[in-house]
Amino acid sequence: MNKVAAFLIALLIVALSGLFTLASHWQIKELPTEIAKSLLQLAVVAIAGHVVSILITKANNERQDLMRANELRNALLDRINESFVEVKKVRRLARATAEKVTVGGATNLFIHKSRFHEYLQLLNDAQLKLEVVSKDVESNKTLFLDAEDLIKRLDRMEEYLNRLVDDYEHSTAKTVSNPVDCFRVFDFPGLSDLLGPYKTSTFRKEFVHTYYASLESIRKAFPTK
Repeated sequence: MNKVAAFLIALLIVALSGLFTLASHWQIKELPTEIAKSLLQLAVVAIAGHVVSILITKANNERQDLMRANELRNALLDRINESFVEVKKVRRLARATAEKVTVGGATNLFIHKSRFHEYLQLLNDAQLKLEVVSKDVESNKTLFLDAEDLIKRLDRMEEYLNRLVDDYEHSTAKTVSNPVDCFRVFDFPGLSDLLGPYKTSTFRKEFVHTYYASLESIRKAFPTK
């Protein structure tokens, strides 16, 4: 496009130079009419072409900006989805593989220490990923219709997982001997909520519902056709 613009500018210069040359050698009334008309038309074409070139360049730049913006939005959606899937996977696996001991009508979950550490590491990874996503949205606020609300939602999801990780990091709970080498889920309030009944859980409100609201917020930012 730069070459086209350069050509059109050169064409305009040639046309104007021709007009000035004619004007300097002939009186206006003696100016060869047909030559003048041709040079004027050439000048008009050059100017119009240059304007079109500018408009095309502007449109291409806007298209490239839009593509980059959409790529970033899609990348953020992918990362949020990955975190959500990771947390849901941990929840399902932990609930499925946990030892279940019923005492006095209440069922307690126990997770073997090897799996327990594996699950918490996965939750920690998901938490860190959401923390970075929130920062990326904050750095690109103009790409979203409600950036501040989106950041709050992402922070809410991240903070929910952070409480689970804090429980894990600062807990003094020990493994029990029956079931052998297992942690009792009840000793970790955040994890107990995650693995407990879904409908009454904080997980449902602060993580799952917030996740869907975050997706909707990002999707609204994509231009409509």
